[in-house]
Amino acid sequence: MNKQLKATILITAALALSGCSLFQSAPQTSTDDQVAINPIVDTTTQKQRVVNTESSSLEWEGSMISGIKSHQGAMGIKEGMLGFNQDNQLVSGSFVIDMNSIENFDQEGEIKQVLIDHLKSADFFNVEAHPEARLEITSTEVISENNYAVTADLTIKDITNSVQFNVEQTANEFVSEFTIDRTRWDVRFGSNKFFDNLKDGAISDEIKFNVNLITN
Repeated sequence: MNKQLKATILITAALALSGCSLFQSAPQTSTDDQVAINPIVDTTTQKQRVVNTESSSLEWEGSMISGIKSHQGAMGIKEGMLGFNQDNQLVSGSFVIDMNSIENFDQEGEIKQVLIDHLKSADFFNVEAHPEARLEITSTEVISENNYAVTADLTIKDITNSVQFNVEQTANEFVSEFTIDRTRWDVRFGSNKFFDNLKDGAISDEIKFNVNLITN
């Protein structure tokens, strides 16, 4: 088997990324369509907590559209903060995600590195040009004690869309699970929306995220 054919097989086998859950995101709205959402309180009155980036985690999961294969991994949180009102309710937050830190949990050796390198390439997140992603909470609503419905702006590859998800708080821990349609951020590789005749090789447009934030 020649080296070029081997590399092609490795990439095909490795790529199940794309796209949970306690919390499911509502359909995203592009920046062209979304209505401006104002913060629910004056940010100057907020109490802020810094996110402990070493203790916190951001995990992802993607799969083939057929469901026959999936991959899981993580990305590092570079920095973050959460803001609270006078009643200690969550009202704001901002986070920077280190896209160069993309990791995979379910592969090993050469095939694992092939997958990671491809996720960083222009086919997916184009990390060289866009080394950071950002999430900015624009509004929150109290569902019940320590449970919030959150609206936020998620920026990937310099494209911003609004996402909605729920957050559950326990002391200084904040947990959320949500799903995005990657194509809204121009991550099109292997998508049935843009490529024909992919059949079982098509990659789901959904990426699932599991977020666990610990504040200092």
